[in-house]
Order: sequence, then structure tokens, then C-alpha cells
Amino acid sequence: TRRAERVCRTYPTNREEDTGTMASHEGGYMECARAINRSIDAIRKNPASRNDAATAAEARFGEAERHLRRMEAALQTLEGSERTSREQAVSRCKQDFQSLKTELNRALNDADNAELTGLSGGGRGGGGRIGGGGYQPPTSGDGGWGGPSSAPPTSGMRGTELLEESRRIIGETEEIGDQVMGDMENQRHQLLSAHEKVLETRGFISDARQTLSTMGWRELQHKAMLVAIIIILFVSICLVLWFRFINKPKDR
Repeated sequence: TRRAERVCRTYPTNREEDTGTMASHEGGYMECARAINRSIDAIRKNPASRNDAATAAEARFGEAERHLRRMEAALQTLEGSERTSREQAVSRCKQDFQSLKTELNRALNDADNAELTGLSGGGRGGGGRIGGGGYQPPTSGDGGWGGPSSAPPTSGMRGTELLEESRRIIGETEEIGDQVMGDMENQRHQLLSAHEKVLETRGFISDARQTLSTMGWRELQHKAMLVAIIIILFVSICLVLWFRFINKPKDR
């Protein structure tokens, strides 16, 4: 399965009419991409038939471009996360469209080189290729992504763009890493401060527990003393009553 078949998939949606429109155009684009891939394979296998294959690819490029433009128009009816996911799918399809143009140019160049070096096996009767300077798919003339202003990038330009993109991503990653390190340092100080407060609180709790224990013993002592005083007074009263009234001595 080629790259075009991997990147352009139908994403689920809650709107049946939009789903049908997007799915039909995505399916149409995928069919065009498969046909273009078959044309590229035909040029590589039989360079002498490159004119017919390039003509077929030209028609498919025009049809694929129409599908992509209709997919862009269908995006206007979507909202929220669904629209975001569809925009990503359309963006990947556009990138694949450019890759297919590059692959077709490469295949035509290889076919010309093979014919010039006598390695094609089909002689020199195949004629020149369409356009003479690399295939450019049809455009509506507005200079959009499918027009002349977006000619297939060379390998060197693509490598430079990838390198610049990688440097930008690395720079952003370093900034994010610095921010994360700063946040982690602040969190470390906060955790240490919280740990110190916990130790201080434990000390307060230990002192309070010891104070409560001391107060408990003192309260117990006070109760014991009160009980002893009560017992002594009760015994004293009993003795007084005994000797005063019950065991009173007889008068002589």
C-alpha cells in the first residue's frame, strides 16, 4: 500500500451529509492516487511508454486536484474538533499530492536518462516527454497549492526545509525543557518547604501530646487527693457520731 493510501483516510463524523461528501472526495482522491502510482510504475517498468502513462497521470492529477478543492470547500460546513481532524487529513493529502508530482518527475527523468544511455531497451522512438521540463499538473491559474507557484521541490530544497524544521523544533523543545526545569526547581523548593513545615508540625504535636499526658497525671493526682480527703472526713464524722451519740458514756 502506497503513501497516498495511508495518509488519506475517512475520519468519523456526526454529520451524515458532511461525512458522505468528505468520504466520497477522499475515496475519489485515493483512487486517483492509486492510478497515478500505477502510471509511475508503468514509466519505470517501460520507459518507452512514458508518454501514454504521463497523459493518464495528467488526467488523474486534474481529477485529484478537483477532489482536494471540494474537500476544502466541504470543511467550511464542519466545526470543532471534527473540522480540525479533517483539516489535518486534507493537509496530508496535499502533501501527498506534491510527493506524487515529485515521484512522477523523477520517473520521467529516469526514463529519459535510461533512453539516452541505451539502457531502456525500447530504442529512441518513444519521443519526448510532455512539457519537456518535468511534469506540471493542471492548474486553475490562481497560484494556489496546485498551481505553478508550488512546483515540486528538489531533494536538496526538501532536505534544507526538513533541517530548518528540525532546528526550529529543537529550539522549541529546548525552551519547553527550560520551562519544565524551572517549574521543577520551584516545585522542589515548595516540597522542601512543605517537608520542613511537616517536621515542625510533628514537633508541635509531640509537645502537645506530652503536655496533655502531664495534665492527665495531674488531674489523676488531684482526684486521688480529693477522694482521700473525702474518705478522711467521712471517717472523722463517723467517729464523732459514734463517740458523741451512740457510744455515749453513762452518767454517774
